[in-house]
Amino acid sequence: MGKLAWYLNRLKAMSPREVVWRLRQKRLQHRELARFRVKQPVTSPLYPGVEEQVGRLVSTLDTLPGDGPLGYSPLPDDGCAPGEAVRLLGGYRYEDYATDWHAGFNTPRRWPLQPSYCLEYKQRDDIGDARVNWELNRHRQFVRLAAAGNAARLEELLDDWAQANPFLWGISWTSPMEIALRSISWMTAARLLAARGEGPGDDGDRRRLVRKLLTGVANMTRYLVDHESGFSSANNHLIVEVAAVLLASLLFGDKKLAAESVGVLDRELARQVSRDGVDLESSLHYHGFVMEAYLLAWRAMKAHGMDVGPVWRDRLDGMARFVAASRVAKGVWCVFGDDDEARISDPGFGDADYFDYLLALYREVSGRDVGDETDTPRVTFPEGGYSFLRGGDMMVGIDHAPLGFGSIAAHGHNDMLSFQLFISGRPVLVDSGTYLYHTDRSRRDMLRSTRMHNTVTIDGKEQSQMLGAFLWGKKAECRLLATADDGLTASVKGLSGVTHTRRWRLEARGVTAMTPQGDSVGCMPPMATLTVADTFDKDCRWEATMIVAPGLEVTVSAPDRADIGGLLSLRSSSGAISTDIVEIATGYGRLAKTTAIRIVGDSRENIVTLQSL
Repeated sequence: MGKLAWYLNRLKAMSPREVVWRLRQKRLQHRELARFRVKQPVTSPLYPGVEEQVGRLVSTLDTLPGDGPLGYSPLPDDGCAPGEAVRLLGGYRYEDYATDWHAGFNTPRRWPLQPSYCLEYKQRDDIGDARVNWELNRHRQFVRLAAAGNAARLEELLDDWAQANPFLWGISWTSPMEIALRSISWMTAARLLAARGEGPGDDGDRRRLVRKLLTGVANMTRYLVDHESGFSSANNHLIVEVAAVLLASLLFGDKKLAAESVGVLDRELARQVSRDGVDLESSLHYHGFVMEAYLLAWRAMKAHGMDVGPVWRDRLDGMARFVAASRVAKGVWCVFGDDDEARISDPGFGDADYFDYLLALYREVSGRDVGDETDTPRVTFPEGGYSFLRGGDMMVGIDHAPLGFGSIAAHGHNDMLSFQLFISGRPVLVDSGTYLYHTDRSRRDMLRSTRMHNTVTIDGKEQSQMLGAFLWGKKAECRLLATADDGLTASVKGLSGVTHTRRWRLEARGVTAMTPQGDSVGCMPPMATLTVADTFDKDCRWEATMIVAPGLEVTVSAPDRADIGGLLSLRSSSGAISTDIVEIATGYGRLAKTTAIRIVGDSRENIVTLQSL
């Protein structure tokens, strides 16, 4: 699809008010291009009043509260200061890129230093994926260095970055959310330095470094107030941007701006999170990302004597329950939708599990523990659109959610009625993952496609219409029809015009161990059988897909039977079973080959029985 077609489709997703707003944003950008045409570091005062604002805060440096205990990275520190290394996306080593702020990563080329408003960074196969570069420039390493007390190295990196990335020049300034994340890192580093009461030399050195960080925060906050995401772009980006503004306004004592920010967060929590506590972007990762933003805001509000309303308590309790319900085993989670591995803060225990960190942060801030959902046979979030079945040695996660949030459903996948299956905590049938956002568009489309999820493709058509890497047109409709103690039923009607109804039933079964003589010697660990029944309201050609976890071998023993890794047997009542080799994303920027099971038929019904072995 050409660029003109994309612009036309994007315009269709906008209301007239949004068009007017975007035109005003363009005029503002033109003024800023003129104002900041001379390169200036963000660590110098760029807006009126910033110097005085920062000076008042630095004068109270010794009473500036810290953010609590934080740790630093357990990663190897080859070639950099102890504790400095952060995990980069795609398997790149931090030591190789510590000050390569403009690296393309996916190619040897580098991002040009030109005004950020003029820098085309989307779908740049010739340079790389901007998201990979942004991870380095979010500056979690600054937080780790501050926590470790290495202010000298922190100041060295800060000065180098500020000179190499002038305000509104280059790849680091192309997204307001990236500015917000960097601002939060700088605030946290400044607070940690203040709380430690030590620096690279005397107290004057420490104040100088904190002043630079806080000057940058003040400048970035002024920018964010004018450039918060709006209308169809107002998804998780807006929440993170406003959370950063709220944290800064509390730090600087701007009560008016703090109240305005809380008002926006109140509105967006009710708008972007379902009443049963699921982020409407249909992605566990972005669910966690939004949850973290609210918990950091809540923690800061508590520190300043502010309370949150019942909507915050109810929705965040539901969000924590959803994370807990998504747990399969230690370090294993049932993840649907886009996942770019982002986190806002450094949790204090290096690169430990993100979702465990979120549940711990929720307990800290709310004083509540949502408990353990792993013993509950069925947990359903009817409005949010996900269910989790548990029985015997099997756990099943089911997606009956809408495509995504808002008119563009940016992070949605064609995964309605898809499911994932785990045996004894091990992934067996999995999601296809994300890979990259801003390069290799054809692969992104493939990984979001119906045929690359554990659902059914009808007459070769997608469930919903892809119009861009983060843009959807006609959307499928999904409905939860019924629930029972051991399963549920849901339906989807997509571009094929055929209504596909799928019923899941999970039955645990005990297994009695026998001697060769036929005597019972007791029960082995319980096993399980999952029945997946598909029906179609019209004649059609259908293809049911099941993506197998990498490393598991699939053996098709008959046209209707297959064995998966010696862990799971599969039997289909209709259609012919075959396999092919596909590539899925096992992490952001990482690919792995695996097997896709395809069951093709033209009957009105098919029943797949999946039995643990």
